[in-house]
Amino acid sequence: MYQKQFANPDCLYGKMDPQFQLARAYVPFQVLGDVYGPAEALCKGTLFPKLYMPYHF
Repeated sequence: MYQKQFANPDCLYGKMDPQFQLARAYVPFQVLGDVYGPAEALCKGTLFPKLYMPYHF
């Protein structure tokens, strides 16, 4: 059903020049805004009012 695929023999799998970076994350600066109190946050499932999105059915 499926054919077995072989890796390219020219591929240097697992060997990478140390000067190369694998990835670089960009995380924008975030300002702490309004937050719920502990009891309300526990009920709503989030500490942040902007993230509160109840499911209406």
